[in-house]
Amino acid sequence: MRAVVSIFVLLFTLTTAPMVPDKCKVKYHYWRPYIGEFSQDDFVGATDTLGKHTYIAKIIPTTNSRSWTVSTQLNYDYVEYAWEDAEIRRIYRFMEIMVVLPQYLYRFFWTPIRSPKDLKHVLQNKCAVQGGVLKFQNKIIYSYIGRVYVNGSFHIGTVWEDSWAMSCGLHYLNGWKKFHRSKKYQILVHEC
Repeated sequence: MRAVVSIFVLLFTLTTAPMVPDKCKVKYHYWRPYIGEFSQDDFVGATDTLGKHTYIAKIIPTTNSRSWTVSTQLNYDYVEYAWEDAEIRRIYRFMEIMVVLPQYLYRFFWTPIRSPKDLKHVLQNKCAVQGGVLKFQNKIIYSYIGRVYVNGSFHIGTVWEDSWAMSCGLHYLNGWKKFHRSKKYQILVHEC
């Protein structure tokens, strides 16, 4: 019986694990609960032309029974996120902020995605920073952290590799409007 359970666990792991390089272990960064204060070790995802920092947050939505996390941008004491049901909500709690210790900052960089084929290549050959995970129709789907520069400011959002209720590519907000890009954006990676 134990052998059957072990084989099942192994098969489940092999079929649901992301197809990323083995060397891509979570290292050099972590997520801490956001309690209304920024620290010097919080990772600055972008700085706009006026010098304002945008940070990377991860949230745990509480809108339905599905368990999931997604990445977004954090400028204030809240984040705004567009859900799969097309509604945009402001979130004040259940947030974490990405932290990178100063000695490891040089290991993180933004890689351009010029086409959907670029995204597949990056996810198979580089260590993209995972920004979230969810289970949808018995499939585990991972998301990553992306950004795009529009009219003098950066917008950070979620990059989906797989289509589910959301299309592949970068999903972000600009004001109270949702946008999607399948090309011409950047994805956050780190040295392995």
